[in-house]
Amino acid sequence: MSSNMMTMRGTRSSQLAGAPPTPITKTSSPRRSSSGIRGKIMKTCAFLLAAILLVPIVVGAMPEFSQAGELSIAAASDLNFAFKEIVAEFEKKTGNTVKLSLGSSGNFFAQLSNGAPFDLFFSADIGYPKKLEEAGLAESGTLYMYAVGRIVVWVPKGSPIDVASLRMKALQHPS
Repeated sequence: MSSNMMTMRGTRSSQLAGAPPTPITKTSSPRRSSSGIRGKIMKTCAFLLAAILLVPIVVGAMPEFSQAGELSIAAASDLNFAFKEIVAEFEKKTGNTVKLSLGSSGNFFAQLSNGAPFDLFFSADIGYPKKLEEAGLAESGTLYMYAVGRIVVWVPKGSPIDVASLRMKALQHPS
């Protein structure tokens, strides 16, 4: 089981009309690429959950701004579908703009380690934000879990692959 984490650098978010760094918490997103109707349902559910949980937290937690600013976000690629709509709603409600960069958590970790100017980092791997905090590159105590991923093995009906024979008992019985 993997945990998704985010961290705030706190360096540029204060430029948002004097707003203090604000934690963003609890949203969910599927960790795997899916196609077909099941994939569309999963993406829709992930978006709805993210929108319900994240937009009120972001918009409600931040004060009204007298002047607009820019928030730079580095986010794991799997957040693409949810974040594009959330960002649009955030910009509409606050007047601030968001520069959203989607990509590999590992690549963002490397960039942040070398001084990349992101305000928020939404990682698909808890290890990267923890390493940034340990290295003093993130404000201590700003790590928040926003999702828990589950590893899934799927094979089509009639597949010659016998999942039981792959010795993946943890996947078959995660409890």
